Amino acid sequence: MDIFNSEINKNLPFILFIFLYFGFQIFSQIWIKFVSPIPSTRNYIQNFIAALVLIALVIYYGNPKMEVDKYWTVFLIGTFLFVFLYCYAKKGLDDMSERDKKTGKDSGMKVITILVIFLYGSLGIVYLIFYMRKLNNRSDFFKIMGSTVLIAGLIGFFYGFKPNKDDQDNIVLALYLFPLLFLTKNLENSKFLSYTYIILYATVISLWGFFGVEWFVGKKDYQYVNEQVCKDYLGISDDQLASPLNGETQLKINTRNINYIYILVGLIFITFIVALVFVFLSVQKMAINKTF
Repeated sequence: MDIFNSEINKNLPFILFIFLYFGFQIFSQIWIKFVSPIPSTRNYIQNFIAALVLIALVIYYGNPKMEVDKYWTVFLIGTFLFVFLYCYAKKGLDDMSERDKKTGKDSGMKVITILVIFLYGSLGIVYLIFYMRKLNNRSDFFKIMGSTVLIAGLIGFFYGFKPNKDDQDNIVLALYLFPLLFLTKNLENSKFLSYTYIILYATVISLWGFFGVEWFVGKKDYQYVNEQVCKDYLGISDDQLASPLNGETQLKINTRNINYIYILVGLIFITFIVALVFVFLSVQKMAINKTF
């Protein structure tokens, strides 16, 4: 039984990644299908591989120790709800037309988005300061200080020296919080660090599942549009232009098929996790009966 619990705790970061990522991926598919009429153009497979590689680096180099208790569950559920709120506000802003923005319909969503970014920024800074105060080794302190300066410099470089000044600046919350996931030393010795780490870990993966692994700057929508680009955006081929409209473009067909694949894979992983929980409870019950 102890070996089983040890294996669960050892693999918990990866199991949590699968659960959070696909949970929010299913949420994004529901949003796209029932809320936003804009078809999704993100490469789902490429995004999943990128997220998996990034979190594998954290698990390999950071080796986070996560101990499950009742407070851990409360913080996890609270993070779920908070990230849902942020995704709702940010996606609503992204989908809102310029006309609605000019009439002030985005004011409420702007307040929510700015407030969440401020809270997470404050939480990240407090975590970094508290973590560095716990360090006993001076070399570790200077490593983290140097890494912080380097990351801040890279962010400033991406924003300040982008090739095209017309590129839009993206505030990518998950990417800013990601470096903090490598700070895992002495997590088991501090409740504050442990619970805060759960919040940061769950937030980063959830945002990767909903928005994808985004970057700092990008082209504005519909920039440099010509006939070919317009056809690519709409998913219209030359054959479709020459033939009567059939009501469904190839882009919509491909997007729907990919959505179904992701929902199916997500349900498979959720089923696996539920089965794992039942196995855990069964083994625990058998161990109790054997004891008595």
